[in-house]
Amino acid sequence: MEDDLHREFTCPICADIFTNPKGLPCLHSFCRECLRVYITKQQEAKGRKYEFTCPVCRHNVVPPDVKKPAESWVDQFPSNHQIISLMDIMLPKKNDKPCKLCQKRDITMKAINVCRACQEEYCADCSKFHLLLKATKNHKLYPLDGISLPSRTTTAGTSLSLPEESADSFEYTVESGHCRQVKVTSESDNAECWITGAVFLEDDKVLIVDNRNLKLKLFSADFQLLTEDDSFKPYDVALIDNETVAVSDSGCVRYCDIERNSLKSSKTYNNDWKIYVPKVLSLSGYCRGICSTKGKIAVCSGKDLDKRIIFQDIEIIRHIWQDIDGKSLFREPWYCAMNESGSLIFVADGVGVEGHVICITTQGRFRWKHKFEMPRGLCICGDHLFVADMKDNSIKVDLRKEPYLLRPFSLCPT
Repeated sequence: MEDDLHREFTCPICADIFTNPKGLPCLHSFCRECLRVYITKQQEAKGRKYEFTCPVCRHNVVPPDVKKPAESWVDQFPSNHQIISLMDIMLPKKNDKPCKLCQKRDITMKAINVCRACQEEYCADCSKFHLLLKATKNHKLYPLDGISLPSRTTTAGTSLSLPEESADSFEYTVESGHCRQVKVTSESDNAECWITGAVFLEDDKVLIVDNRNLKLKLFSADFQLLTEDDSFKPYDVALIDNETVAVSDSGCVRYCDIERNSLKSSKTYNNDWKIYVPKVLSLSGYCRGICSTKGKIAVCSGKDLDKRIIFQDIEIIRHIWQDIDGKSLFREPWYCAMNESGSLIFVADGVGVEGHVICITTQGRFRWKHKFEMPRGLCICGDHLFVADMKDNSIKVDLRKEPYLLRPFSLCPT
């Protein structure tokens, strides 16, 4: 939307922000000086005494008073007060702060909110986008008036290592676009890490699943180890709310609360944190990828040749494994993701280098599938579905404006 607004504020002649925009009867607008020079040059070149053509649509325009000199014709057309008003609201003035995300795309928009965690200011549309991202959806935005930014920087996006690749570091992206790696191994680890899941919690704490060492590891925003739990066999993790997560385990889903441990002090870690498990959903077979939205849970599960998606909405549990013809939907489901409304489930499915991303409804109806070689991690951001393809180590994204790939389309590597 910012791109569209910015185009509305751009003069077609000079390709810069409008200065005193004038509107023609054909509804196209131009800077006053740009239009004056254009009219004068056209009159000199073509000798048209009573009219000129619009620089955009070539519509013949007759000024109200053709007897006056051509240089003064521009002042006979009204100023475009609608554009002037929008520019006054949306574009930053001398003392206003510009939107940081728009600046990175060479767009100038007025910031109205600030994120204290990211130390950046955003316009109205970028504020909405900021709260849609999985890594920043729990950040709090404040009106820009009277807010001063703290000095620290925090994370704003994540990139996860995939289960078949050995990795002992967690890579994440800050808003400025820079990446760095931080170690997530601990002294008690018996082997290198396999990071198979991660979520950002309140205050930018990070909960990481180390599948090889069978641990949940909780880190602070600056990646100091707060606590770890090796009491079960986690594979993936999904955020329920700020401090509650759902963890896929061997044969069950564990609902975990991340809380400060007030019962005893800890000499091992910097802060006294503990992972409590107040509720367990028992399932048959192993559990892999898990996702959650609006209290709904979907998890990839399987046992021998029986591969399925298990969906839970409050007390309703639904097993999805066959289409209407009784054929198996999945070969080996790895990860899953749900759209924002919780009506569609996307599944990364496959064996070896033969894989698909499959879309089903939460009622169990098959919608479509699209071929990938080795699809693993999935993420939905806005209207786009991101897919981690292990075959060529790339992240692929649907670039269409159609929501949630309702019909399959080729994906492009980013």
